[in-house]
Amino acid sequence: MILQHVHGWFVARRWPPPFALTLIIPVILGSNGAAQPVSPTAPNGPAFPEKPIPVYTLDDCLAIGRSQQPTLQAAQASLAAAQTAERGLNEIRFGQILARDLPARRQQAAHGVAAAAANLCQVERDVDCSIARMFYSVIYAREQKKVTTQIVNLLSAVEKNGRTMLGKEGAPPDLNPLAVEKAHLYLLKTQERDAEADAGLQRALAGLREAMGLCPDVSFAVAEARLPEPLAGVSKQQIICMALSQRGEIEQANNAAAISELEIEAQQKSRFVKRPTAAAGGDMHARPIPTGSFGEDYKPGAIGIDFPTLFVGPRSTRVERANDLAARNSATADKTRNLIALEAEDAYLRWEEAFTKIGKLRPNLANADSLSQKLNPRLVEEGGVSYRDILETQVLIAQFRAELNEALYRHAVALTELERVTGGGFAAGITIKAAGKP
Repeated sequence: MILQHVHGWFVARRWPPPFALTLIIPVILGSNGAAQPVSPTAPNGPAFPEKPIPVYTLDDCLAIGRSQQPTLQAAQASLAAAQTAERGLNEIRFGQILARDLPARRQQAAHGVAAAAANLCQVERDVDCSIARMFYSVIYAREQKKVTTQIVNLLSAVEKNGRTMLGKEGAPPDLNPLAVEKAHLYLLKTQERDAEADAGLQRALAGLREAMGLCPDVSFAVAEARLPEPLAGVSKQQIICMALSQRGEIEQANNAAAISELEIEAQQKSRFVKRPTAAAGGDMHARPIPTGSFGEDYKPGAIGIDFPTLFVGPRSTRVERANDLAARNSATADKTRNLIALEAEDAYLRWEEAFTKIGKLRPNLANADSLSQKLNPRLVEEGGVSYRDILETQVLIAQFRAELNEALYRHAVALTELERVTGGGFAAGITIKAAGKP
């Protein structure tokens, strides 16, 4: 642009431009006078190497999630806020002279910190298990892709051999154009599954990215891994007991009930007509309450915490209201325990179903593979074997392998769920060990 203005200045005054400008301007502006982009590097210079896409193991994904997941950061901030509120109450000098209910408020603040700490522990567990689940979803999608690719190759060979041997001496007696077209249809159906596996892999990667707390434009790859082998020896009663003793939601509900009980004492200490409650200085709804589902997938709903920020009325009325809310929030704690026990039992039954299915599918797949190895050479070399048997055997192998992969995936998901519902009490060696915990 500067050279253009300088050149125009000489032209406007009908002065010949310097000889240097006459040589430089066409080079920079081009033959049509338009400005040409200037490359930051020499045309023949070395190109900058592209940054390699990082490859993450499960350990890497868990470490990234612990440092970048916004849900975890929000829980940490909630705990810090509760600790600040508790410190503010404890630092009030001569506060009991000004507020007779201050001792009860301090105890309530301590319960609030305990509830926030329990929430943070459970959120950490939820984040770990979400990452592990999506990581194994990626591995499962890869395994399904391998199965569909292998079966596509086998069915392609079956179809090709059928077309080659069609009408020739020694061909299977049931080999006819209809049988070959049927094999082609099976091939097309398997190719659809192959496309579904590709789409499933992309969805799993997107889910893993979100579980780790990464931005949508962040690229990464998942390291090669296998779905975990079946883990035996899981006890339903042990799972339920660990869930009831270690789940953060139960501790939160118990602390909320304790805060409600202390509210009775706090309201008894005050003679004012209007008096704020513990909810005025803290969040009594830290974790979302799930709603019930009464359709095909039945899930009973929880009871939410009810704690208004202000009580209005004479002392007797306010104390009576505090008693009513304490009874309600005590029922919330009982309902929470029941729901946690139900969730733990459901997680155990899902593990048991997957574990049992794996034990049944593996022998079936081994038998199908053995039969396939006997049939394929005979079709190519000897003939005289049913073309239909060849085709149906390949289809059965595809089904068995896909079902086994799904059962292994369901088993892996069940293991991560068992760790989550027990608050880390049950260690399957997936999330807890990978996260560097004992």
